[in-house]
Amino acid sequence: MSRNRRPVTAINESTGERKDFSGLYEAAKAIGSGHVQILYGMLCNQAVRGWRFYDSPAKIRERIKELEDQLKMLEG
Repeated sequence: MSRNRRPVTAINESTGERKDFSGLYEAAKAIGSGHVQILYGMLCNQAVRGWRFYDSPAKIRERIKELEDQLKMLEG
């Protein structure tokens, strides 16, 4: 069984350099970290080894929709 790739973009906090990766594992290998640390950094908006990681715009829009649906449910 193959894993689904989650494209991510990394931006270096010091230099502003931008790198696009096809998935978490590729990004983790490139910066010498674990994929779980990158995922945690993305979810908590924290840097990992001087890099900030972001989902693709489509994935961010999907998450916004999920959060809006949660708000509707909670607000009645």
